[in-house]
Amino acid sequence: MERKRSIYFLNKHNTHINEFKLHMHNCYEIIYILSGSGRVIIGDKTYPVSQDMYYVVSPQTYHTEQFDGYGEILFIGFGCIYKDLIYPNGVYRAGEMSTLMYFKKIMDEYKQQDAEYEIAAGAFLDLLLVSTMRNVNSVSRKCKDIEYIKAYIEQYSNQKINFGQLAKISGYSYDYFRHIFKQRFGISPQDYLIEVRLENAKRLLKGTKLTCTEIAYNCGFSSGAQMSLLFKRKIGVSPLAYKKAD
Repeated sequence: MERKRSIYFLNKHNTHINEFKLHMHNCYEIIYILSGSGRVIIGDKTYPVSQDMYYVVSPQTYHTEQFDGYGEILFIGFGCIYKDLIYPNGVYRAGEMSTLMYFKKIMDEYKQQDAEYEIAAGAFLDLLLVSTMRNVNSVSRKCKDIEYIKAYIEQYSNQKINFGQLAKISGYSYDYFRHIFKQRFGISPQDYLIEVRLENAKRLLKGTKLTCTEIAYNCGFSSGAQMSLLFKRKIGVSPLAYKKAD
């Protein structure tokens, strides 16, 4: 594996609401959120960010940070350490102090500039990126859990589903679980459950002689009225009108 290393820029910055314009770099960038909350746009995706999260931006990818107010960030731009390794765009929660510690060690080396400081900073960069890749792999494994949860929703859509418990199974807080699910499937887990129930209702309306109330309970709706309300909102017609239509 051919190795190369280069730190192009490194800084700590106090930021204010919507300060950064859309921009890109010819190198990788990792930004650590010391304080503040908001969102980042990386390419065509928007991610929520808050304290002790960090995000990765690959070369020549447009991105911008949008803070809700005051925030404080650390950022580092670097060339790929190994030419055949790719660090994917994304937002990650720092699960251990080492992520922040490596950032600070790199900055200390450049600030103090003791003998061989660039080599020492490069070593800490190695450790930072190993930590990052482990986090990437951890998220990838949990995405498989998200696939399982999607299948679980489909299988048990006619029952009451505890999304807080499903989030716990996936290893995320509910808010982050909801974000990951929506990022992967383009819809929130709650809305996906409604979508599955409505599709099942459509099938029963056309294929059986069950009443609308019976179909509502069979599909997991709390009442015929709830199904009718959601049916009109999502499908555009009442369940009865859908059943009678050719």
